[in-house]
Amino acid sequence: LLAVTADLPAKAKVANSIQFNGYSGCNTCTIKGNYVGHVMTWDYDPGSTIRTHASIISHAKEAVEQGCSVDGIKGVPVLALHPQFDLVLGMVIDFMHCVLIGGPLLQHMGQSETTPTSR
Repeated sequence: LLAVTADLPAKAKVANSIQFNGYSGCNTCTIKGNYVGHVMTWDYDPGSTIRTHASIISHAKEAVEQGCSVDGIKGVPVLALHPQFDLVLGMVIDFMHCVLIGGPLLQHMGQSETTPTSR
């Protein structure tokens, strides 16, 4: 098993982690979110660290012992049972949502802010 791709809610279940919109929802780093009104935001934090396979396993063990999530990890991911699978590098982006749909949408949003509308 080399890689796994899924939309973000499914990825959270497979990775046994907090969803993308939670305080520690990033699969790649340990940045913490903040609520602004009813919206979760993530400000740049130079103190956040890049997740590693070993750090995820460590946080998973702590989460099981403490009975609560640790840095967004809720427990041992089922993929950890595969001896050669890397829990960070093996969880690739969701191509459909992030590239096929997200890319054109972001381009459109950028154009709508800079392109005058014709009346």
